[in-house]
This record gives sequence, C-alpha cells and structure tokens, in this order.
Amino acid sequence: MKRQAVINRLLPLVPVIRSILVLAGIVYTALLPAHLLSRGHYVSENALQPAQVNTYWNWADVHIADTYADTVNNHWATYDNSSRAAAIQSAFMSLGIPSATQRYTFHLPTSSASNSTISGTNVYAILQAPKTDGAEALVLSASWLSRAFTETDQSASQRSINNRGVAIVLALANYLKKYSMWSKDIIFLISDGYSEGAQAWVDSYHGFGQTNLEVEPLSITTGPIWATLNIDYPYHSFSHVGLFYEGANGHLPNLDFLNSASHILKHAGGIPVILHSDASLAELRPAPFDLDVYIRAARNLAHQLVLGAGGRVEGPEAVWGRYRVDALTFFAVPAEGPHGFHSLGRAIESTFRSLNNLLERFHQSFFLYIMTSVETFITVGNYLAAPILISAGMTFTGLLLWSYTSGKGGPTTRPVGKAALAMGVSHAVGGAIFVALGQVDPLASIPVTLPGTILLTLLTVPILLSLAITSSAPSTTSPNTIAPLSTILLCFTNLLSGLLISLTATLNFGLAVVVSLALPIPLFLLSSHALTPFPSLLYHSTPIKVIRSSLLLLTNPIGLWALLAVILPRTAGAWLRTALRDWQVFGTATLPLVVTLVVPIWIQVATAALL
Repeated sequence: MKRQAVINRLLPLVPVIRSILVLAGIVYTALLPAHLLSRGHYVSENALQPAQVNTYWNWADVHIADTYADTVNNHWATYDNSSRAAAIQSAFMSLGIPSATQRYTFHLPTSSASNSTISGTNVYAILQAPKTDGAEALVLSASWLSRAFTETDQSASQRSINNRGVAIVLALANYLKKYSMWSKDIIFLISDGYSEGAQAWVDSYHGFGQTNLEVEPLSITTGPIWATLNIDYPYHSFSHVGLFYEGANGHLPNLDFLNSASHILKHAGGIPVILHSDASLAELRPAPFDLDVYIRAARNLAHQLVLGAGGRVEGPEAVWGRYRVDALTFFAVPAEGPHGFHSLGRAIESTFRSLNNLLERFHQSFFLYIMTSVETFITVGNYLAAPILISAGMTFTGLLLWSYTSGKGGPTTRPVGKAALAMGVSHAVGGAIFVALGQVDPLASIPVTLPGTILLTLLTVPILLSLAITSSAPSTTSPNTIAPLSTILLCFTNLLSGLLISLTATLNFGLAVVVSLALPIPLFLLSSHALTPFPSLLYHSTPIKVIRSSLLLLTNPIGLWALLAVILPRTAGAWLRTALRDWQVFGTATLPLVVTLVVPIWIQVATAALL
C-alpha cells in the first residue's frame, strides 16, 4: 500500500523530473567548453622531460631532406606502387638500415561477382637500438598520401602526395642512426595510400588477420611498439603544426604523449601548435567570461565530438589504438612560411628523445579526455555527466511507465511477450538493412534503388508489425485488465535507450552525446502521452497515428540519409561509401551500431505510435 501510494504521488511528476534531467544534461553539455570545467596542460610522466635535451639536427640535415623531397617529387611520384616501394627500400638500404616491403590487398565485399579491392605496398626499415635487445620499439611513419587535397582537383577528393613527410622520415633515418643513445628500436614506416597501408602493416605486425585482408607477412620485426609519431607535410613550408590524435571508435592516445608533443613543438621547435588544422584556433588563452575563448573551445570540443561520433579513421594515427599503441600525427599546415624542415626536424628529434626515456608504456595520465585547446582539457569525471543525465531521464521514464501499468484497480497483465517480439523484429530489420548496405561497393556509385527501398522498408515495417502483434492470439483476459501494449513497448525502449547511452558514454563519448541528444525527442513525445490519463481522441485517430509514425521514421539516421540521397545523391553516396569503407577496412563500429541498435529504437517508437 505504501509503495503504491509513493508511485501514485510520483506519476504526475514524471514529465517534470524527466524534463529536468534532460535539460540538465543539455545545459551541462553546453557548459563543457567553459574554462570552469577544464584543467591546464601538464605532464604526469617525469621520465619524459619534454624539450629538456639538446637537439643536433642542423642545416646539413635539412639539405639532405630537401634532396629526398626533390627525389619524391621528380621521380617517385611518377612510379607505380611496386616500383616506388622498391626505390624507397633501396634508399633505406643505402643508409645501412635493414628494410623490407609488404604488399597488401583489402577485398571489399559487394553484391557483384567481382569484389572491389584496395591494394598497395608498404616500405619499412628497423634501426636496431645499440643498447638493448629489441624489447621495445617506436615508430616514425609517413603515409604516401596526405590529409591535404590538391588545389586543382579537390572536388574529386584527390589527396596531395605527402612528399616532404616521406622526405623527412628518410632524412631522420639517416640522422638518427649516427647516435648510440637509443634504448628502443626505431621503425621507419612509409605506408602506401593514406590510412589503409598503415592499417595493413599494423595488423600484420601484431598477427591480426582480417578476413578480407590479404597481406604478405613481415620479413623483419622487432619488439612491442609503445608509441607512433606520424608526419604529414605536403607543402614546401608551413605556419603551424596541427595535432591529430583521434583514433577509430573514439580511441584516444595517452594525454602525456599529446601534452609532451605540444610542449616540444613550441619550445624545441619554436612552432605554433593547434588542434587539427584550423589555424584560427591558435594562441587560445583561457580566461573567465571570455566569449571568444568559449566559442573557440566549443569549436574544438565539437570537432572531437563529431570525429568520435563518426568513429572514423581520419588518418594513419587512428589505426594504432586497437593494439594499445599511442599514436599522434604532426600535420604541417600548408602556408608560405615561416617554418620548414629545420624546425620540424628539431621537434621530431626532441620528441623521440623523450619517448626514448620511457621505462614503461604510457599509463600515468588520462586516456579519456576532451581537448578544448592545446593548453586545456576536460577530464572524464567532468564531462561524463552530460549524457548520463539524459540516459537517467530515459531510464526513469521507462521505470515509471512500468509502474504506471500496475496501479491499484488498473491493469494487471502486461503484454511483455508482444513487446519483446516487436523489439526483436525491429532489430532484425536493422540487421537486414545493414546487410543490404554492406553489399554496396564503397568504390562505386550507390544503387539508385537503395534509398527508395530503405524508405519503403522503414515506413511499412511498423505498420505490418503493429497489425501482426495486435491481431495475434487474442487473449481471454478482459481488455480492462491488460496494460496498453504501446506503453509496455515504450517502457522497454526507454530502458534500452538509457542503457545504450550509458554504455556508449564510457567507450565513445562523442557518439553517446549525439545519441543522447537525438533519442529523447521521439521517446519523450510519445512517453508523455502514455502517461497522460485522458489523451485526446484526435491523438488516437488512425490518420494522425500514421502521420506521426511516418514522421518519426523519416527523422531517424538512416531515414534522413535516404531523404538526402533523393535530394543530394552525390553527397549521400559519398558519405555511405566512406562509412562502409571505414567499416570494412578499419573496423569502425559506428555504422553497424547505428543501423542495428539506434535505428531499431526509432522503429519501436514508430510502432508504439500506431498502437
């Protein structure tokens, strides 16, 4: 009796409590860029000693790097993959460093008889440390293609050649081999393509065989890799160095690596540092109540959230996290000066001197954080509350919907089986859509019938599902003692959504924020009506139900993509091809998670709207 009295008192407050929790989560998210929640940059690992060593990279080494850059531009850029790899291998061998090549092919499954493929040839060399037996290793890498696009053909997504990135790796191989201070082996890697070559190489190095990857085994190897520094330098000079650090599926390198690198770039190389490649965000100076600082911090935060939500591999630095390797990219932002090989070479040398001091893997600092500027970051304890508050609102709504169906003198029988069946069918439909998307060739145009087929499926499944579960096996129980099926379905859907957001928040904060901001809209609109004692007759009329269900379905991620494909087929096709390629080559989980978990929740809500 007391329990029921408490429930009866809480039921009228459910919309208010839920709204407060969701509003608190949204406000907290908006406050994240504020300096109040951020902390200043510091290095936890004392052994790193960033920028505390003398560097000896000089203008003679710059001349060698310039010579390599001319060779890349005038000769290697005209070669095919195999010939270019052989030339780069010969360059390493001429330095007296053991080198080898590795051919790879990614097979991309499609519905056609012949699969599309992505092929290339990696080149790598290993400088053995004179003081150890190869128990640990560091990687200095450069991909053949840059994240920058050519100015003449950007519409065709043609990437520039990372000519000076390749050149400085070769020049540093010539330079670093002169010294005996190294306590770790140094691997020099020139990966083919942009990111796929690095993915093939790191998979092979760690003995992980993707089912669609055909790769040559590595003929020379060394010990476990602790850290990787990738160099992206496509233009003759640069103004800033952008730090790219986001990995696949929201993985981040240890914050000590990021902070040490930014400190070294500024103090050993004399180079302005930014996050990513937006030079307008340089020289950010946190100060209370500074609107400009807040806006720029919000832009940095939004950039990291979007990258995390997409789970994409934005560069070679993103492929290492799966194997517990901290990776970072120095991107030389193209400009007419004032920096070049001299300052960048000194910064790379100092970075490797710091990494060489490590006695164990990075572990002391944070692995979960958000960078609001080069100098400030938000710890996991400060940002995690944002999606958790919203998920709490969803969980609270689900529990109260369940309690609502067991009031005194009210419904006593809950159609749990039918609600579970509806949820199972919706996730099966999501799985079927994902399988259908997986048959699209990421290297070709999408089928013109695909968007229409997806829209038709989304619109018809809830109608057929609602008809099937309401007409199946009529119960002998009096209708007055059976809880509304729509209420039970919304109850389970709210609980599932809260669980999904809570779990995702600790694994991929960006994705959790996007999902937590999108899911409450359809769920709370219908849940509010389910908790209303006397809903209007107009709300329950069949035409309104169909319209409401259709609008809900068209606003889910796949529905929006299908609509975009009708209006802007080229843009929508490029997005889908990129998502499929990331899934098939790099194993990113955003596409399968959204299609098989998030989209079915929309189907469940649309089905509840029809009941």
